[in-house]
Amino acid sequence: MIQARRTALILSLLGLSGLCLGSFAQDRVRVVIGTQNNECRIVNTYPEYWVDGRPFFEHAAAFFYHRIPRDRWGEELLHFKEMGINTIDLYPFWNWHEPEEGVLDFDGHTNPQRDLRFLLRLIDSMGFKITLRPGPYFTGEWRNGGYPDWLMRKPGFGMSEQTILDGRYPRFSALQRDQSDEAARGWLDNQTHLIYTRKWYRDLLEFFSSLYAGGHGPLINIQIDDDQVSFLYNHVGSDTWRYLD
Repeated sequence: MIQARRTALILSLLGLSGLCLGSFAQDRVRVVIGTQNNECRIVNTYPEYWVDGRPFFEHAAAFFYHRIPRDRWGEELLHFKEMGINTIDLYPFWNWHEPEEGVLDFDGHTNPQRDLRFLLRLIDSMGFKITLRPGPYFTGEWRNGGYPDWLMRKPGFGMSEQTILDGRYPRFSALQRDQSDEAARGWLDNQTHLIYTRKWYRDLLEFFSSLYAGGHGPLINIQIDDDQVSFLYNHVGSDTWRYLD
């Protein structure tokens, strides 16, 4: 009888422990935004980033293909792979891919180092994810901050021919790191800038459209512009957000 009671007690305790473990072992998951292969989740109150159905920690590196001969791209990307990099940051400089107004080159027909189509196939075949940085401004020590010469000669930019030839950044791009609202107001008042930037985005994002993570592609992030509101004492006001929108 005593042995039977002991057995019953042990079984009861095991049953209770199973119930307790069962109630806490199940993660509480809430998807905040994204698709099944690229989403931000809250798991037991903690934020997690998931890619392709599993937690993902982004180890990223910028790949400035504009400065590397096309036949070296694969070799350099392999070095990144060996370092544990899993995501490639791509900066398709506007003035590199549209050197003349209306003349777009994403396949290298004017220069093999503009063959973005080949580079994307290479990146995808090596298993990398992609962060796209479409500009229009870039801080990568590049001529005119990525803006095409032909655009800055149009009304609204206030760039002299000499400053364009010198490769200077437009004033508001240089200003936006530490006086973002003033820079945003300047860009919002420049309809030429807004019209042509929208067109550049349409052209570039259409080119990348087959690579979106929602369609099981490698493109998981898009960062608008570059170095926006990055300075320590910058004040971010409503004009900044209105401009980014």
